[in-house]
Amino acid sequence: EMTGRRSEAIASMRRAVDLSKGFAAAHAWLGRTLALAGRSEEAVRSLETAMSLSRVHWGVWLDSMARAQFASADYKAAIDRAQRSVELKDDPSWQASANQVLAASLAQAGRLEEAQAALAESFRGLIGQYSGGFTQGLVVDKERTWAWVETCYAIADSEHRQRYLDGLRMAGLEE
Repeated sequence: EMTGRRSEAIASMRRAVDLSKGFAAAHAWLGRTLALAGRSEEAVRSLETAMSLSRVHWGVWLDSMARAQFASADYKAAIDRAQRSVELKDDPSWQASANQVLAASLAQAGRLEEAQAALAESFRGLIGQYSGGFTQGLVVDKERTWAWVETCYAIADSEHRQRYLDGLRMAGLEE
């Protein structure tokens, strides 16, 4: 997905779903890929299917759903999904990811103090825990996060990407 071969990634994920309709992770990763491609409605449907098939990894899938809702500028739904993901505490790196989309969503909704707190929480407890400051593709130190989001985060639509960057900026992430 992050190599710019988005249509190939979506086609591969669709093949995985077709091969095993009951494989929740295939639906979930298709949903995440669709969310990054700005195809929010399809992403949400795929992620809802994943969540109906399995309760495993819900925190990750809720994070993906929050990203799909953010892409469609439905900040209220994005906030709800991201908060639910954070509350599940499935995995610290994904919890940080959910806190970052929560921060961007809260900021875009005009809830700046809460956005700042969510952004701060995205770093709490992670900095220094992972060699080099990276975990599962998520940058966890403040100095490198901006550059990573700006250059590597695979959001296809430039307007969506700019809203995400603006949200993180409003939440206090410095360039």
